Formats: sequence, structure tokens, C-alpha cells
Amino acid sequence: MQERKLISHDPATGTYTFYVDNPDDPSTYFVEKYVDPDYLQDMLDYNQAQYNAAPTAWGDGQVVARIPNHIFYHWQKQGYDDAKINSMLNDPEFRKFRTRPGKI
Repeated sequence: MQERKLISHDPATGTYTFYVDNPDDPSTYFVEKYVDPDYLQDMLDYNQAQYNAAPTAWGDGQVVARIPNHIFYHWQKQGYDDAKINSMLNDPEFRKFRTRPGKI
């Protein structure tokens, strides 16, 4: 079994980063990221509370969604641009990331 060494922990994002030796090539290594599921659930619960308490009026600088970094970066790797992500956030399937009702 590979030994993982903790490199960092970011309590603000619930992310742990580990260094892992590559058993197939000792000159290389892996970096693994792990996101605490409790952090994710807390974020989604907070988003829901913000969504339910949000006023109907919109203005400049309003936070309309909170997306965990690892999900946002995965979407970027998939080639999703801002228009695609906005469209996804308007879809009820992704409502858990929204902090305000309405259309982006």
C-alpha cells in the first residue's frame, strides 16, 4: 500500500492535499486532493439557506452560486466556458450550488 504524506490542509475549502510516491517510477510522484464530505454538505446546506433567504431584487455584485473548487476546475478541464457554467447553474439539477433564485 502506498504511503500518503499530508502536504497541506485548507480549512476554508475543506481540502487536503497529499504527496504519494509512484511505485511504478520512483522518480515521479502523485499529488492527491481529498475534499471532506462534511465540508461539502455544510456548503450545500449554507447555499440552500442563502437561497431561501435571498431577496427577489437583484443588483451588482450579488453572489448567485458557490461551487466547490474541485468541481469548478473539473468543469473547466471539460472545456466548459462561463456561458456553459451559467447555463448549468440555471438548470434545476445544479440548484444546490445556487445562493439566489432567478436566471443568471
